[in-house]
Amino acid sequence: MSFDGSVSSVESPGHRKSSRLILAAILATMFVSGLVSGVVEERNIPEPMWWTILSAFLSSFLTFCWFRLDRDARGIRRSVWVNIAILLLEPAAIMVYVLVSRPRGQKLRAFGRLAGFFLLLLLAAMLGMMAAFGVA
Repeated sequence: MSFDGSVSSVESPGHRKSSRLILAAILATMFVSGLVSGVVEERNIPEPMWWTILSAFLSSFLTFCWFRLDRDARGIRRSVWVNIAILLLEPAAIMVYVLVSRPRGQKLRAFGRLAGFFLLLLLAAMLGMMAAFGVA
């Protein structure tokens, strides 16, 4: 299901748009996390607990939204245990999900794209930290 409530396939423009919006929100969350970490480190104060909890919740929620969207578009049933694993063991569970859910011949490409996105997450956090030096 996409944001407008319609069921879409992986190739549909609605699925791609919704998926990209979620991934962009995850990147933005990582940038802001890096920014907050950089500012509190520069000012030599502890990171606010409310931010730690909020950013962890946001990250897990957005990852689950992407997972749900992708799984529904592929027509794969979601089990309760996989849902819990996605929420609690994000990186490992997403890697396993991507490798299991992609058809033969597309697994290596999908894993490469996932690795590239993980690198983008690190870059977003580092850019946030670098931006913090100008803010702090």
